[in-house]
Amino acid sequence: MVRMPAKPILFPFAVLLFCLLVAFPPRAEVISSQTGPAINLRHIFEGEINAHGDPVGMHVFPDKTISGNARIKRLLSGPNKAGVATAIVGIFDKEISVWKEKFSSLFPARLTRTEIIAAILRAENSALPNGKVKWRGQSGLGFAIEGYRAKDGTILTAYPIYIPDPKKN
Repeated sequence: MVRMPAKPILFPFAVLLFCLLVAFPPRAEVISSQTGPAINLRHIFEGEINAHGDPVGMHVFPDKTISGNARIKRLLSGPNKAGVATAIVGIFDKEISVWKEKFSSLFPARLTRTEIIAAILRAENSALPNGKVKWRGQSGLGFAIEGYRAKDGTILTAYPIYIPDPKKN
């Protein structure tokens, strides 16, 4: 009797499983940065639909998003002198094929993804320790960033704080 190696049978199965996971990722999938602490990049650069079916996140202009599942519906204020703006954003809910809207503050359009990540890490590092999950610190770029961290230290969200420019007389 000739024994066939298991590799030829397992390889196509592994490829199929990989393709299915890429095509249909779990709803709560997190794309984390390789920084210390890790940052939930999907939340900041794409937005998510949370377990309650609500849109959350998406704090960048569309040219910085990870895919086409987020968009700005309308700009509400700004950008201020630091470049921070607020907007109503749309996040696509893939499960029911519907765009869902939410308010969001947006990092300055001039910043690259790498610069946004660096600003978040600077702000989190400069935040005063309070023993809580919420933090606020300075970006080093003229605006504050607020965020929340998980028990393991992962930054779950971080968003710029919009402050209107003083009115000129």
